[in-house]
Formats: sequence, structure tokens, C-alpha cells
Amino acid sequence: SLPELQRVHRELGLWMAHTKYELKPLDQIPIWRMQNTSIALSSGAGVGSFLLLKRLKPSLRFPLDIVPPFIIYFFTHRAAQVTQMPTLYSAFLALSSPLGEKTREILGAVRSNGR
Repeated sequence: SLPELQRVHRELGLWMAHTKYELKPLDQIPIWRMQNTSIALSSGAGVGSFLLLKRLKPSLRFPLDIVPPFIIYFFTHRAAQVTQMPTLYSAFLALSSPLGEKTREILGAVRSNGR
């Protein structure tokens, strides 16, 4: 569920910061997949909105012509990351690394209302 995901995300971030956990190559694959997908989607939305803006309002010049596409890029990037969070944490739960073990431990604690 969404509240569980947010809590697991926050707790796992704290654990990684406090233990100075360095991601193993196996841990990085799901993160790279999410980042690559987010960048591809948001780049397409940003470039597409730039081209549409230039077609609809060709008189608009630099730097004003890049502001709306940048805003669309930013919000699309965040939206793509948010929609991929459940998949990312499903991948984390399946990992056999310390990150996967800690994710399962935190999820169990969240579900049992513990810490």
C-alpha cells in the first residue's frame, strides 16, 4: 500500500545513511532501470512540449521558450519515478543482498506496527 511504501522508503533511506551502505552491482540494476525509464519519458515529454510550443508560438525566444518544457520535464520525471516506486521496492524485496534483507525486515516491522 502507499503508506507502507512511503514508510519503507523513508526507513530504508535512514538505514542506508546511518550505515553508509554502498550499493552492490546487483542493487544498482533496479535503480538504474527506474532512472533510465524516468529520464527517457521526461526527455520525450520535454522535447515534445518544446516542439509543440515552437509550433504554436514561434515568436517566443530564448530563454522564455525553454521554461515550459523544463517544467514539463521536471514534473514528468518526478511522476515517472513515483509511479515506478512499487516496482522498485518489489525488486528490492527479491534481492539476496543486505539491501534486500533490510527491505524485508523494514517491511515486516512496518506491517506489524513496529519499528
